[in-house]
Amino acid sequence: MNSSKCQKEYPDFASEVESLKPDELKARVVQLQQALQESELALEADEALQHARDEAREFAAPYLDVRKAVKLKTAYILGLLNEKT
Repeated sequence: MNSSKCQKEYPDFASEVESLKPDELKARVVQLQQALQESELALEADEALQHARDEAREFAAPYLDVRKAVKLKTAYILGLLNEKT
């Protein structure tokens, strides 16, 4: 458990939930998970964000192609070196 990180980043939250009873803690977990699910659904439905991601993929494609080619070529050369030494 990373309680010290939560206490540091969310001190008000940590002090609030420390005094809760087990049933209240369980209910709080349910609330947090519902909020997370709502946020994830909104993220998936965000058309502007999806468009930005698509654009980012398009802009990054040439760089990713170079990375892929260099890795493949390097692996091939290393394989040849293994065979020849």
